[in-house]
Amino acid sequence: EPYRANLYKMSSQLVRAFANMANDLVAAGYSNREITAIEKEVRFYTDLREEVEIRSGDHVDLKLYEPAMRMLIDNYIRAEDSESITTFDDKSLVHLIVNKGIGIIQDLPDGIRNNPEAVAETIENNLRAHIIKQRPFNPEYFDRMSVLLDELIQQRNAEALEYQEYLRQFEELTKKTVRSSKYGKYPPELKSQGSKVLYDNLGKDVNLALVAEEAIRYSAQDGWKGNPIKERKVKLAIKKILPDDQDVDAIFEIVKQQNGY
Repeated sequence: EPYRANLYKMSSQLVRAFANMANDLVAAGYSNREITAIEKEVRFYTDLREEVEIRSGDHVDLKLYEPAMRMLIDNYIRAEDSESITTFDDKSLVHLIVNKGIGIIQDLPDGIRNNPEAVAETIENNLRAHIIKQRPFNPEYFDRMSVLLDELIQQRNAEALEYQEYLRQFEELTKKTVRSSKYGKYPPELKSQGSKVLYDNLGKDVNLALVAEEAIRYSAQDGWKGNPIKERKVKLAIKKILPDDQDVDAIFEIVKQQNGY
């Protein structure tokens, strides 16, 4: 990770330095051959940075910290293909796979999409990062998704799957991580997202999940999240209906993550 951070920092400095001089290189005494060589080197490092960002799952998060960087790259480094390199600017690779299908990998940088191993590592890293980020909302469910991802990776490493079949299964798994309420199998009594999350994390006990949700809704006051007194009231309500062996604090933290309460 420190090496990635250094690459991002130094490549950004390189792009900014080049952008500052791009219109004055001839006046500064550089020949056309030297300018072409410099442009090629700067482009190499911007390509490298982008490939590392996407493969590691850093791409979307890091762009938020450098809102001017894409403009500099588009204007001075890759003006002729700026449309293709902004594919991932607003959505993560995981959400693009869900919305557009696994074929979106054809929009990955050349250094990734032309190498099946690089493609596999890229989509796996991005899905892993997504699962880790979403886990607080439903630990039990996303722990299962993590296990399924591990199993799929093991099958790929063991060459137990054809590449296209691997991509098909990966797309299905990705959809499950983004649309958990649609792909998860829940009893019909559970109508809300919150009740389904409680069901997952309360031993798949339908009655307990419904009772817990009712207790939470009854005890939760406006603006309760972040208010110690109001939070204590919700936690006590949860504690009253949970079995003694249930971790009240863990369930309470899950409840706090839900938008419906």
